[in-house]
Amino acid sequence: MDQELVTTLRKTLEEKSTAELRQGYDSGNLSLWSIEAFEAMRQILSERGVTGLQPLPSAKSQEAPKKRRTVTRSRQPAGFWIRVGAGLVDGVVLVPVAIIAIFALIHTKSLAPYIVLSIPLLMYKPFMENYYGATLGKMACGLQVIDKHGKWMNLGVAYLRFLPFLAQAVAAIALIVWVSFTPAFQTVSSWFEFGQLVDRSPGNLINIVMNWVITIDCVTAAFTERKRAIHDMIAGTYCVWEDGD
Repeated sequence: MDQELVTTLRKTLEEKSTAELRQGYDSGNLSLWSIEAFEAMRQILSERGVTGLQPLPSAKSQEAPKKRRTVTRSRQPAGFWIRVGAGLVDGVVLVPVAIIAIFALIHTKSLAPYIVLSIPLLMYKPFMENYYGATLGKMACGLQVIDKHGKWMNLGVAYLRFLPFLAQAVAAIALIVWVSFTPAFQTVSSWFEFGQLVDRSPGNLINIVMNWVITIDCVTAAFTERKRAIHDMIAGTYCVWEDGD
């Protein structure tokens, strides 16, 4: 604080009674008084013969909440392309499961194995980010997902962050289920035939729209201040480097 302001502050405090100064000093409230004000009060009270004063309030104890609110500012945000890389690694994990699910559907003509194999696709990302702070792809790239307090997300927030992907996945699953009930599906014997049948389905338009929604959502991370995608903004989360502290 400027010395002139300190002098003015002291003169103002000297006009107060000893009882008022003692009450203000003992309050230890740094939201009402500055450290300089407490120092001035201590000096004035000492000059007036007051003893038994407690140590000056520590600004350190008041900084903890501020640090909690701004902790994400000290973590280096993960850039767009490293997040794309993490997504590709996750694809190596998830795509084979999706392929096996479709393969089972085509050759067994039964929805049961397809539904069973689709469940992990709806759980992988939110559960991994809830329990480990990252998917396998993010772990491989040294990334983590944290909330505004710098902590890992709870499962509810993880699913809120996953919401656009969940909507896309549910739309895709619903489309495939619908296709499986069409008479033409019973004659399908290859990936090519199955793909043509899906493409000709009226519900495929929803699938195309959801793919564009996800694309716009993720590309947003390349242009926002903290490299946050839309799903990060929805959930109040940040994708950061693991060693960013």
